[in-house]
Amino acid sequence: TATIAASGIREPAQAGTRQGGERVVIVGDSTFFGHGVADEDTLAAQLAQRFTEAGIEGDVINGAMLGYSTEQTRVWLDEAGWDLDPTLLIVGNLWSDNNWDLFRDKDLIRTAKHYHANPMARSHLMRLLAGGLDRLAGGTGATLITWTQESAWPEERVRRVDVQRYAANLDAMVRRAAERGTGVAFIAPVNRDMLREKRVGERFSWDIYFTVMRAVAAHHGLPVIDAATPTASVVNAARESGSARPLDAAFLDKMHPTAATNRATSAWVVENLTNAGWPSDRLVGRAGTAFKADDVPADSW
Repeated sequence: TATIAASGIREPAQAGTRQGGERVVIVGDSTFFGHGVADEDTLAAQLAQRFTEAGIEGDVINGAMLGYSTEQTRVWLDEAGWDLDPTLLIVGNLWSDNNWDLFRDKDLIRTAKHYHANPMARSHLMRLLAGGLDRLAGGTGATLITWTQESAWPEERVRRVDVQRYAANLDAMVRRAAERGTGVAFIAPVNRDMLREKRVGERFSWDIYFTVMRAVAAHHGLPVIDAATPTASVVNAARESGSARPLDAAFLDKMHPTAATNRATSAWVVENLTNAGWPSDRLVGRAGTAFKADDVPADSW
């Protein structure tokens, strides 16, 4: 069960401005929202426990949401996230950005903005007529926007957020945080494929997104916390205990972490932040120097 607070984010959720100490906000997609695990087993909830054990005063807020790319995360930060007055933003957005689908997120957001500004958008009759007119003009009419229901690639594939836009979005979040004096750390997610032994010459379609995340972090002098390390420790522990399916100890499915993985990752995050000098080093990026997204290599996949 996932309990959602009145603010729209997952419990345990803090309301209002910070009263003192640190306030860490984690953003990302379902991996960091905690798909498939209880409220107390999300990365945010586990990280709050690690802070208490380490004597770090403050709280941790789960600002991640199912399916969110950097596009939706930037909107949420502007609408609500920055008002929570975070002292550190942990950015885990990657899987939804790199995902193949029938649409680009920026297009849907822009279209929705114009659509809802039209008072006729509330008319069901108008919606039916618009879909019919589109079909008469050779279009597809109304289209359901969701994940494909079959385990197959869409016939016309585009990245939900192209890699140059992904770089620009990450950079924009860091610079907006820097303007507020808020620190940033990145966390690179992991899935099952990444923990198996690669075949010679094998590469993955998401590799370039990890490269871009690290490049933006390097530009701003910020840490990237690799979730593969603690996740591998969970797998190895299961293997040593004799499990025939050790990856099942770390993943609920292809990519979503188990409670055990979140516990291990939370300790790894604290260790990495401490090694980076936080909280004495506030981990604030370069507000005035933008990362050159145009220098990102073309997506050759």
